[in-house]
Amino acid sequence: NACYFDTDGWVIGNCKWEDTFFGGDDTPRSALARDKEGRYSVLQDLSYRGTVKLPGAVELPITGVNRQRLAQDLIVFNGQYGRSTGTNEFGREVKVKDGRVTAVSTKGNMSLDADSLVLSGHGANADALAKVRVGDPLEIEQTLGSHTADLMQMVVGAGPSLVENGSINVRSAQEQMAGDIANGRAPRTGAGVKADGSLLLMVVDGRSQYSAGMTLKEFAWYLRRFGAVQAVNFDGGGSSEMVVDGQVKNRPSDGAERPVSIALGVFRQ
Repeated sequence: NACYFDTDGWVIGNCKWEDTFFGGDDTPRSALARDKEGRYSVLQDLSYRGTVKLPGAVELPITGVNRQRLAQDLIVFNGQYGRSTGTNEFGREVKVKDGRVTAVSTKGNMSLDADSLVLSGHGANADALAKVRVGDPLEIEQTLGSHTADLMQMVVGAGPSLVENGSINVRSAQEQMAGDIANGRAPRTGAGVKADGSLLLMVVDGRSQYSAGMTLKEFAWYLRRFGAVQAVNFDGGGSSEMVVDGQVKNRPSDGAERPVSIALGVFRQ
């Protein structure tokens, strides 16, 4: 398992593969990253920013990625979200492919596909999209606020950062982590990067008679003990799970596997 997620399934955090975003969060947090040469690192203070440039020099801020559209939102959806946006009729949606509008809708729940983006607006954002016509140019820009992160092949955001330059540095306060994540012992999942650039993945069981789990500081210490010079915490609790060759290798605290929105996979080449 990897990123945090809402009970409705949408990703909470900055998560992308190549140029496709699975989720975006404007709260500055850490992430595991991999460049196009296969080198891993932990990046800090990544914060999603998205903008839409409409005809007539109108520029609108994107308020979310692949999540439920709320009042006054402007959400960008892609095919990773599902088959459709799942929105109601109280807004307006436009589909964009290769920088051009290919479809518009006032009915909501627009279909999604692999090579297009859908903008879904409510309130003033819906009013702005109402002026857009099929064939109009429309530019969507998305960034994590870091040129380094934007160039990465993969970004898996969660938090907080645990180990930095070989030293334990749990950044719960800086990354505004909730108390149920920052405090106490719990099942933990995390990733570390060793000095040689190799990846370390770790899951710790908790909330059981045989294992109480770990605090974030204890988890950081353990990751460092196994060679991590950089490390980041992922979603934990009942989500913590490691599967190898189709076999669950830990004991999830819920007593069964929990469906999660994002998982980090390592595959043989």
